Amino acid sequence: MSETGVPATPGVDGEIWANVFPGYFNNLIATADCMTPEGCFKTGHIGHLDAEGNLWITDRLKELIKCKGFQVPLAEL
Repeated sequence: MSETGVPATPGVDGEIWANVFPGYFNNLIATADCMTPEGCFKTGHIGHLDAEGNLWITDRLKELIKCKGFQVPLAEL
């Protein structure tokens, strides 16, 4: 998705949104922070589709990822 919330055109980077789960169990605040009103999960990954429909992940919105409950700075990887 583009920054304005409309689907990005092929070859143009945008945030990857996925329909993978209904939200966090008993945590309405965390769910509201990561989900769109339509129920898509905002992954925090940046990427684009190519002309053949392949998904390319090219970046992250945030400088941290979660790994086994720990916040890991990307610089450490």
